[in-house]
This record gives sequence, structure tokens and C-alpha cells, in this order.
Amino acid sequence: MEARRLKIRVFTGKADEWSAWRAKFEALMDEQDLLDSLESGPPSTSEGGGSSALRDFTADTDEAAEEWKKNNRKIFFQLVLHTEGSAAGLVSRYRSTKDGYKAWKGLIVSYEHQGTGGLVTLTMEINACCMEDSEVPDDFLSAMSI
Repeated sequence: MEARRLKIRVFTGKADEWSAWRAKFEALMDEQDLLDSLESGPPSTSEGGGSSALRDFTADTDEAAEEWKKNNRKIFFQLVLHTEGSAAGLVSRYRSTKDGYKAWKGLIVSYEHQGTGGLVTLTMEINACCMEDSEVPDDFLSAMSI
């Protein structure tokens, strides 16, 4: 028997649709074994060298990082397929890097924090934000302009 594929509606950026769409998108990511990559940041990798045990550990973490990058691109394209309007505009900010994780976090920041309590939380998150050394300034500023 063939497994049924989960289908969800496209998210247009309407705040009242966000909660239901988010739950369904997370279910879709779980079905495609992408939920862990969606919820976690990229794994840290080590530079080579050191003992044999350290090299084995580095190889494992490098392999995990490559798997995460592959999954991250899949997540990006799923977000492209499942958004339109203002939500798609937000996702398209990450087109050059195909960074699904950051696009997802951008959607959460834009749509999760509604109302006064959300504005306080959002302000705290923005104040705590800092650009990574490896991050492209345009991508960082785009994410900040959400």
C-alpha cells in the first residue's frame, strides 16, 4: 500500500492563518524527515588535525553538517512552494543562500509575535541579535528588516 503524502495550503502571510499553517508545515517537514533540521541550527564542525579519535569525531560532525545543509536546501524549496504574497517575499530574501532555516526563523519572527506581548518579545530578540563573522551583511540586514 502506498503511503499518502500530506498536502497543505499555501501560506499567504495573513496573520490569522499562521498558527494552523505552521502546525501543518511542521507536520509536512516531519513526514519528509526534515523537522529536526528545521528546528535546529546547523551543527558545529571542527577543523581537521589532532588524534585519530578526534579525526573520527570530526568526520562524523562534518558528515552531519553536510546532511544538515542538504536538508536546509530542501526546507527552503518547500517554503518557496508553500508560501505566496508577503510570506513568499520574506522567504525570497534567502534565495541567494537557499537557507531554509533562516527563512523559517524569519517567518516565525514576522508572524508568531502578534500583539503587545509579542512586540516586547520581538524587541528583546532584535536587541540580542548579532551578525556572525561568516554571515553576508545583506542577508543579515534583510533578516533584521522583517
